[in-house]
Amino acid sequence: MLRRSILKAGAAFLALCALPAQGFAGPTDGPGWTKRIEVNPQGKGRDIVFVPGLTSSPKVFARTTRDLPGELHFVTVKGFAGTEAPAELDPFVLPAAMAVSDYLEAEGITDAAIVGHSMGGIVAMLAANDTDRVSRVLIVDSVPFLPALFQPNVSPEAIAATRPLMKQQMKNLTREMWMATVRQGLPGQAISQEARERILKASGDSDFEAAKAAFVDLMTTDYSADFEAVTVPITVLVPYDERSGFARDLVVSRYEAQYADVPDVEIRVIDDSRHFIMFDQPDVFRAELERFLAKED
Repeated sequence: MLRRSILKAGAAFLALCALPAQGFAGPTDGPGWTKRIEVNPQGKGRDIVFVPGLTSSPKVFARTTRDLPGELHFVTVKGFAGTEAPAELDPFVLPAAMAVSDYLEAEGITDAAIVGHSMGGIVAMLAANDTDRVSRVLIVDSVPFLPALFQPNVSPEAIAATRPLMKQQMKNLTREMWMATVRQGLPGQAISQEARERILKASGDSDFEAAKAAFVDLMTTDYSADFEAVTVPITVLVPYDERSGFARDLVVSRYEAQYADVPDVEIRVIDDSRHFIMFDQPDVFRAELERFLAKED
């Protein structure tokens, strides 16, 4: 049954989370966008925006951005990593993206490079489609239509029809059930047990209702048209671990299909890594980040 299979596939996505936002400078205040995101700027120079994924804080990027030149804008989506959730949760992802776009305008940023992990990759692309203040995007393991990553032949219409049921399922879900599902999905998120424990803790630190609202958006929305409208250079990092049991060519083909109609995209495979590339392969991730920033427009 389609609805059951989509819900089951969604369980693989529940652990897209990371560390509490401790150790960063206090949030920048501003109108409008502050209802949806907090932004912690550090350093001076070219503007680089970092957007973490579901229930994550920007501290997932801490090790791999150490001493990185530039003004680094670390985003926390409200409701994640111990922050207060917005009053309105449905929709969740698009307003967060519009807040990033509004932040760039409010701060007078005109040439931002955005790095987005998982849900943060979608947020980055939606923001890039909304404003001309983004010059390039680095997407870390994300796609425009998540359900098709698990079921390639599923249609956006069929998925959209599951939204009311999924919302009801999420409404009935207890926090204990949610955390059990996150725990079950940890092997696909990171290789080391230490990283998995950090991911699990972060999920527990986030607002339960906000996490569920974001999950419903991600599992029932096709963002392909928004991705295809972005004309700035896009780099996509795809993790691959042969221990997953899936053939490398099959995994890569799933991502290539999702980005087939994006105008300017480069897909790069990161071996011996799972979803949190910056945890599993921090040195490789840092090298890819520097390569991305050095690319010609």
